[in-house]
Amino acid sequence: MFKLISVILIVKGVFSLVGCAKLPLNETKFFPNYDNVDYGPEMAGGYLEGDILPDTTRNGLPELKWPGNTVKYVFCGDFTAEQKKSVRQCHRMLSNRTCLRFVETTKSDFGYVCITNEPNGCWSALGYRGTKSQNMNLGPGCLRNVYIICHEFIHALGFSHEHNSYNRDDYVRIRFGNIIDGMKYGFTKRVNSKDCRVHFNKASIMAYGPHAFSKNGFETITPRDGVYTGMGQRRRIPESDFRKINRMYCYNNCTSTLNTKAPKIIKLSS
Repeated sequence: MFKLISVILIVKGVFSLVGCAKLPLNETKFFPNYDNVDYGPEMAGGYLEGDILPDTTRNGLPELKWPGNTVKYVFCGDFTAEQKKSVRQCHRMLSNRTCLRFVETTKSDFGYVCITNEPNGCWSALGYRGTKSQNMNLGPGCLRNVYIICHEFIHALGFSHEHNSYNRDDYVRIRFGNIIDGMKYGFTKRVNSKDCRVHFNKASIMAYGPHAFSKNGFETITPRDGVYTGMGQRRRIPESDFRKINRMYCYNNCTSTLNTKAPKIIKLSS
């Protein structure tokens, strides 16, 4: 068991099982529990909200949909056959419940996800970028859980994290005083986000657990109803997540929210 580090180093790093530590060269040995992401490889990238390459982010981005509902990808890193199998398993899980298609292509193509496997966690660009290629990294720890792989591909589809949704204050309380200095921007509420008329779900595969980016071991995300079940889980894709994907891609119906009035910005104490 790791000792609690008294001085927190904010680097492009990962978190140990207790508190924060400097990024190890190999992130896999630091994450024995891949079912909850309070201290998981999704935290390792050091990007926006932990695993999103910098960009203006919302919960759903209909304007960044993949053309023809088809996501093209290339294995740009040195993946084993088993690791590639896990990525394709995620693709089957998503395509079986949606109208999406995932097609492996080559680097001579245009508009594809270039998947690397560097040992610095999991991260992805948000939505379709319209460039020659866009980056996604699936480190060794990410590849051990197919649902973490799907989490990153849902980012690539154009969906941000659940706790950034415009209406999150109705369901969770963000305790900014417990969040690591320098990572509070990852908890910004997106008042212009679209929920595709699907209710907030703290057990979404796109949600983080109650201690995500905690600097002191105390909660950073507290459910208002007191129910913690499923928060940060990476064991299944809930029906609500499939419903969002389908409404954005298959029914072209993600241009509104459950609230017809603009949400008020509520500043919560820590």
